[in-house]
Amino acid sequence: KNGLPETEIEIAGKRYPLHVDSGSPGTLMLPTSAADALSPKPELREVGKARTVDKEFSIYVGAVNSNATIAGVPVRLGDVAFADLPFANLGSQGLAQFTIVIDVANDQWLLIASAGEPPLLTARPRPKVG
Repeated sequence: KNGLPETEIEIAGKRYPLHVDSGSPGTLMLPTSAADALSPKPELREVGKARTVDKEFSIYVGAVNSNATIAGVPVRLGDVAFADLPFANLGSQGLAQFTIVIDVANDQWLLIASAGEPPLLTARPRPKVG
C-alpha cells in the first residue's frame, strides 16, 4: 500500500499499523495516541516539526523503555518519537539494525534481526543548530 511495506508493532498487548519507510531518517515513530495506552505513560517533550506534502506536525520524544514486536520480531524500545499520525513508522535509522528480504514477485517481505539481544530502537538526539 502506498509503495511501503506494512506490518504491525505490538506494545503492551496493543497493536498499531506500521509503515516500513527507508526514506524516513528517523528510528521509530509512534502515534501520539499510543502514549496514552502505555504504563507508565511517557512524558512527551516537543523536539521538532516535520512536513508532509499536505501538512506540518510536531514531533515529540518520550521514554518508553519497554519490549515490543515488529512483524513478530522482538525489539526493545528506549526513547521513542511520537507524532499525530494514524500509524507507526520505522525509518532508516531503525531499519539499519535489521536485514530486510523482499520478494517482489510474490509481494512479500521479511524482517530479520541478528541473533542475541533484541535490537534497541531509541530516538537519536538531533544536533542543535546555531
